[in-house]
Amino acid sequence: MRKSYIITVIVYALSLILISYAILESLIYSSMEPVFPNSKFIETLIIMIAISWTIGILVKKYIKKSANGNKKIETNLKTLFLYGTVSASVFILGLFMLV
Repeated sequence: MRKSYIITVIVYALSLILISYAILESLIYSSMEPVFPNSKFIETLIIMIAISWTIGILVKKYIKKSANGNKKIETNLKTLFLYGTVSASVFILGLFMLV
């Protein structure tokens, strides 16, 4: 594995942590308002879906571009991004358990 792949996955995981934390925190606070579902909740939900879809498309394009048709590199990159996603999810779960 090239060093740039690992750095890319680390940056991906960190950005995923920041984006997910902000969106989930906004969803939680908007659901605690007296009127539910409110416009803030729906807007945050739509933004969350759009950002998740965009990140998925960008990661898929990055993997295809970096692999250049090499199935072994493509599989390794998919595995790295899966590890990054799982570690970010576990970290976010830990953050919400502390609060």
